[in-house]
This record gives sequence, structure tokens and C-alpha cells, in this order.
Amino acid sequence: MIKDGLFVRFPKPDFAVAVHDSSDLPAGKVYYVPGPAMASVDSVDVTIFGRGGHGALPHTTVDPVVIAAKTVLGFQTLISREKDRWSRRS
Repeated sequence: MIKDGLFVRFPKPDFAVAVHDSSDLPAGKVYYVPGPAMASVDSVDVTIFGRGGHGALPHTTVDPVVIAAKTVLGFQTLISREKDRWSRRS
């Protein structure tokens, strides 16, 4: 959006306000923190290799689509089921 001229067409904002809810906070309460909160950006490149074959002999292939699906599920399971979101990073 920035490369497309966002701030040419619209003025650059002085501040941003965002709302996020959490199921472990009491209902009816408003909490705030100055600066970024509950935000994180990380990226990783993963290359998955496979070996093609004939559709009649799928057991002779290494299907990269299936491997990719299992990899995504595995990553998500690690994040959602193994990592305590409130623990401090080392």
C-alpha cells in the first residue's frame, strides 16, 4: 500500500488505535498499554521437496502437497498447543 502511494493520497496518521480482546480478561473492563502490544512479526522460509509419480501409484511418490499440509499443521500445533503465549522470551 505504501509503494502504491498510500501516503500520497492520504496524509500520514499521527497515531494509530487498535482494539484486541482476550478471553482471559474480565468482561466489561478496558485495558491499555502504551506502544505495541500483542503484536509480533516473524518469518521463515521452508522448502519442501517431493518426488512425483503416477496417480495410479501414489505409494511410490513423495507428495510435497501432503508434506506441506502436515508441516503447516505441525507448526500451528506447536504454536497453539505447546507455546505459552504469556511466557517471557529468552
